[in-house]
Amino acid sequence: MSLTKAQYMNELDQRLVIDLSVAIFIIFALSFIPASFLVFLVEERETNSKQLQFVSGVRPFVYWISNFIWDFFNFIPSALISISVFVLFNARSFISIENFPCLCLLITVYGFAIIPFMYPFNFVFKSAGTSFVLSSCLNIFIGVGTMTITTVLKIVNKQNKQLFIISDILKKVINLL
Repeated sequence: MSLTKAQYMNELDQRLVIDLSVAIFIIFALSFIPASFLVFLVEERETNSKQLQFVSGVRPFVYWISNFIWDFFNFIPSALISISVFVLFNARSFISIENFPCLCLLITVYGFAIIPFMYPFNFVFKSAGTSFVLSSCLNIFIGVGTMTITTVLKIVNKQNKQLFIISDILKKVINLL
């Protein structure tokens, strides 16, 4: 039997809640990985081993590029595990033929973006443990906050056309983050 419109909408709403929950859990998982890269940098700065490398002739550009490459290669297994979770649990919204390449590209680009985003926080913290906790919280807050805002704006746009201009401006601001 085919579903009635009410049944179809109810099923669609349930699927949306499940997919949003999955996305939030992935945001949590992928927020801790870049924060862990910050711990090493803060410890290097605390022990002055970075200064020792610079004195030994390592150029700052080479130091930061090598850190980025190493961190990105350490990010890849986490990204592959995250993608395999989608595949193992057959999350159709994420692994459909149209969406799966986008998911893979999104997680890869996230790694390219978040790793250099964490590096300036190296100079803010004096303790490696504090840097991990606070940068993890920041990553989670930005990820969950922007996802929640965009989802709410989508729902509000459908119900109230007057808020379309405000939501359009907020979407542009969030895309800059």
